[in-house]
Amino acid sequence: MIFYFHPSTKSATAISHAVTILPETVGRVDDVYVGVDEKVAAGAPLFRLDDSQQKAAVETARRQIEELEAEAKEA
Repeated sequence: MIFYFHPSTKSATAISHAVTILPETVGRVDDVYVGVDEKVAAGAPLFRLDDSQQKAAVETARRQIEELEAEAKEA
């Protein structure tokens, strides 16, 4: 005679792993490419940050370089 004991419970809980995702820079999230509980592949983009401040800073720096080059030519 073989007796199989199969325990059961009504108080089981699912365990999930939450992973904190932090960008390398600070900024506002502009687009989110994934949904809640959606599986993603390694290397897939999850979100995009608003880069308008960085673009403005690059343009300001570019204009300052142009001004300095113009001053250097005059000197």
